Amino acid sequence: VPDTRLLPTALLARAYRRALRAPSARLALDYADALGSPRLRSAIASMLRSTRGIPADPENVLVTRGSQMALDLVARALLRPGEQALVEELGYRPAWHALAEAGAHLVPVSLDGAGLVVSELARHDARCLYTTPHHQYPTTVVLSPARRSALLAHARERGLAIIEDDYDHEFHFDGRPVAPLAAADRGANVIYVGTLSKTLAPGLRLGFVAASARTIAELAKLRAISDRQGDQVLENAVAELMEDGERARHVRKMRRIYAARRVALASAIQRDL
Repeated sequence: VPDTRLLPTALLARAYRRALRAPSARLALDYADALGSPRLRSAIASMLRSTRGIPADPENVLVTRGSQMALDLVARALLRPGEQALVEELGYRPAWHALAEAGAHLVPVSLDGAGLVVSELARHDARCLYTTPHHQYPTTVVLSPARRSALLAHARERGLAIIEDDYDHEFHFDGRPVAPLAAADRGANVIYVGTLSKTLAPGLRLGFVAASARTIAELAKLRAISDRQGDQVLENAVAELMEDGERARHVRKMRRIYAARRVALASAIQRDL
């Protein structure tokens, strides 16, 4: 849960006013594309290319109301009632609920010190796998490089869709940065789900999906049925923060603060427990 006291509200308010007063504001206030603000989709695609190594263009991005909507849309697009969906044996229950509501039969896969036990996947005839390889939720284990390669190879061979939930990419405190599975996905098997909630605020309800253009188009059709579109003015305001580098500066500040808090907590546990 991010500390919303750190949100640069003055910068966000300024960007929102600009978005509301811009010559294009009338279009932003009208009915619009279910894909999300073109400006924010472009900003997210640029971020994915430059900081996460994912070769995304705007047509590969769908903006959603938080990552939970993204997970729900992906589950509805991928699954038919009775199909198997693999999940980590300990995991993020709201994502499991989205898969179950789409009719999936959830099958747990073991975890160990190297993350998901990929060798178990061959036992199952599953449609998809939901995974948190960057920092496994809730154990925080990082999926090992060997298992990452094995997982992508298995997905290519078996046609397994991987739902990669990269919920806290910016907050890696030990060792070298870890690239998402989607950065090395050559078979278009990975559907990448991300969020701006952890770096800005959950109440803004801004998440996204990055996938093939065909998958994104299918997700947009489903989104239009239940929600039609997002808040284009807000999306344009956040796009300005990303374009101007304000979000990146804010992330660097948050990383320093959270790293210090992490050290304080770990020291207290070591000392007192």
